[in-house]
Amino acid sequence: MKTILYLFIVTTFTTSFFAQTHEVIINEFLASNSSVNIDSDFNSYSDWIEIYNPQNYTVDLSNWFLTDKLSHPVKWQIPEGTSILPGEFLIFWADGNDRSLQNIHTNFKLSKSGEEIGLFSSDTILVDSIIYENQTTDISFGRKPDGGTEWYFFDSPTPGETNNTSIYLKVDAPQFSLPAGFYTDNQNLEISSNDPQVTIHYTIDGNEPTVSSPVYSSPIVIKSRVGDPNIYSLIRTNKDPYEWLPNWVPPNGEVFKATVIRARAFKNGYNSSEIITKTYFVDQNIFQKYSTIPVISLVSDYKHLFNDTTGIYVPGIKHFPGKSNSGNYFQKWEKPAHIEFFDTAKVLGFSQDVGITIQGGTSPASPQKGLHIIARSEYGKNRIDYPIFKNDPSKARKLKKFKRLIL
Repeated sequence: MKTILYLFIVTTFTTSFFAQTHEVIINEFLASNSSVNIDSDFNSYSDWIEIYNPQNYTVDLSNWFLTDKLSHPVKWQIPEGTSILPGEFLIFWADGNDRSLQNIHTNFKLSKSGEEIGLFSSDTILVDSIIYENQTTDISFGRKPDGGTEWYFFDSPTPGETNNTSIYLKVDAPQFSLPAGFYTDNQNLEISSNDPQVTIHYTIDGNEPTVSSPVYSSPIVIKSRVGDPNIYSLIRTNKDPYEWLPNWVPPNGEVFKATVIRARAFKNGYNSSEIITKTYFVDQNIFQKYSTIPVISLVSDYKHLFNDTTGIYVPGIKHFPGKSNSGNYFQKWEKPAHIEFFDTAKVLGFSQDVGITIQGGTSPASPQKGLHIIARSEYGKNRIDYPIFKNDPSKARKLKKFKRLIL
């Protein structure tokens, strides 16, 4: 019921601020398409917008407009000769290609993190619009029934067809009482949900929470990890390196460790929530340890990093004895991760889900490897919106958004 109420509020907000004719309807859209349906013109999975004609007559859409910014109604003009038959659906690929081939392509893309879609007549009268918030990859947002007033998420999108599909219900993410960051003494972390029917599962080892993970039931003590044994740093990360690269050796002593808490909410009949990841650094001298440099926490599941079959940071099954250029780390594998960036004052700059790959030509055979950080809409935001180099004397200080970073 909570999800349905939220979607109804979105629809009410949209229709209450703009006079709309509704001759034809924005019926469904997909703002992050990784596997649902492929565009035959460019052989790619792209965003799309579906228009529905609820009338008993054909509607001529020639020279109408579609836009992703309601204050700019003429952003993209629908080609001459485009029409939609009564009771039919028409797909526009929102992929930025701006051409008509077998399909029709707009000059803009949709943002997974939320924006506007507007359909305007040739004389710029608003016909229909939707203002939407964060979307989920391969989950469409549409009206049910077709042309109705209420919007729902669909786990089986129906481009070009009636929205006779199941409604995607997802639990809200759990809430943390303690911000990620740096602390000089022990802290108590409470994890909660507004829904009393959910169960929160969490992990402390960096792995993604599942229904088999511990159930949260009482505050978690976040404390210094001095004295904890080394675990991940004892995993061998190269074999048979090139002669100019070092070989792996175990750390000489105890490695300083942070505490990573990952939590997810589960509820019967619902899809589980997104994973919330927060990193905590606790030590009585923590602000002296990293007093002049930013700190990055990069978290990914064990299977993505160190598993012999699927891990990108180990020799694994792709290594062949005596072959320096072999190993899992030479594969073009991209894995999901979560990054948190703390500036020199130890203030959190940004925190988001990203993709990671191993960076380099021969350097992947080194025990310590470069990592390519990639922001994609499949993970959430398609940019890192933060001036990472704001204190750098070079021109890089002017950059405020990044698609990729190399660590």
